[in-house]
Amino acid sequence: SDPLASGTPGHEPEAAGAVVSTTPPLVLAERSAIEVTLGDETFELDHGSVVIAAITSCTNTSNPAVMIGAGLLAKKAVERGLTRKSWVKTSLAPGSKVVTEYYEKAGLTPYLEALGFYTVGYGCTTCIGNSGPLPEAVSQAVPAEVQVAIEGSIGRDMFLETYANVYVGEDAWRELPVPTGELFEWEADSTYVRRPPYFDGMAPAAGTIGDISGARCLVSIGDSVTPDHISPAGSIKLESPAGEYLIDHGIARTDFNSYGSRRGNHEVMVRGTFANVRLRNQLVPGSEGAWTLHVPSGEEMTIFAAAERYLAEGTPTIVLAGKEYGSGSSRDWAAKGPNLLGEQAVIAESYERIHRSNLLMMGILPLQYLPGESRASLGLSGREEFSVTGVENGEAREVTVAADSTSFGAILRLDTPREREYVRHGGILPYVLRRLLAA
Repeated sequence: SDPLASGTPGHEPEAAGAVVSTTPPLVLAERSAIEVTLGDETFELDHGSVVIAAITSCTNTSNPAVMIGAGLLAKKAVERGLTRKSWVKTSLAPGSKVVTEYYEKAGLTPYLEALGFYTVGYGCTTCIGNSGPLPEAVSQAVPAEVQVAIEGSIGRDMFLETYANVYVGEDAWRELPVPTGELFEWEADSTYVRRPPYFDGMAPAAGTIGDISGARCLVSIGDSVTPDHISPAGSIKLESPAGEYLIDHGIARTDFNSYGSRRGNHEVMVRGTFANVRLRNQLVPGSEGAWTLHVPSGEEMTIFAAAERYLAEGTPTIVLAGKEYGSGSSRDWAAKGPNLLGEQAVIAESYERIHRSNLLMMGILPLQYLPGESRASLGLSGREEFSVTGVENGEAREVTVAADSTSFGAILRLDTPREREYVRHGGILPYVLRRLLAA
């Protein structure tokens, strides 16, 4: 069901015999496990021992089937007298408070807590290092066990043989031509790495955050749209805007590879933005995938084609969204892609906190309906012409949105002075570059 496009650091090479110094030699250990004392208990941690177990905020914790399954597993474990080991740090951080509600209604919370899975908050925790420290004794045992595993399980000779020339590389790597000079030499015909346009036309100083007028809705979506709905991922289909681009650049279908492998080429990635085959754009009712409506002409086409047309016409675009916009694991291209499509603002009922931050750091204004209001309550179809006024260089707390004859207030979610500064610079990338140039 993928939409049809027709609808539309190098260094000098080492000598071949070069080796990496292996002195001082590794000190071999005789034991295969580490003895740890935690309080009144002494135990051994060995290769494969689990010391942290977390159900943390991501796409999985927004999946009721997976979460109920975890709760039922905990219930059966407790009923059979199973417990967690004392050295395992446990936590539960759902992606939504709704999870807590249905856990309570299903009576599963006590079983999870009996195994140590207490709710610690709603947001990213262990995945990004926010779980807090392990007990000191356990923490010290981890690197010791890694050394034991390397020395005892792999063997010193095998380890040294494998890694002696790790920085030299194979022949194919050493034979790659390495450009000279201080600047990266972009290859004009590369379909993997291309010079991105984030700094094109960048002024020496930051600008101001202005009002938006004459905007059109590019995408109108419902609740809990994830970064994976927005960010390009997976294989590149033949009859897709990205596939058409690769064909036009002489790439055979068998060599398309994936979006992930071509993430250094913005031309591919922008064509795959909002191209998830399960995306439901309410501008084209009943459709799935990267379809939208070019409102002025009434033509249905791919989101990329419509965005290109709006950019050529000088028309800014916005996205209308429901609750928890961007819920799930964050993706940089879920903000980079919309920026390159010309998106200037999102109006949503609520945001996942990291995705809101990513949007503004790419210069996109995150607006939020006032409490109790939504696209549905305001009767918005997405076919209106939109304007956003009263932005006041980002200092306004509330702005006015006009959609044809309908007018309503919206909260400008630039919550801190630094966030407002990012947007005045056009995003974090120009912000950082200007700071480097001024240093």
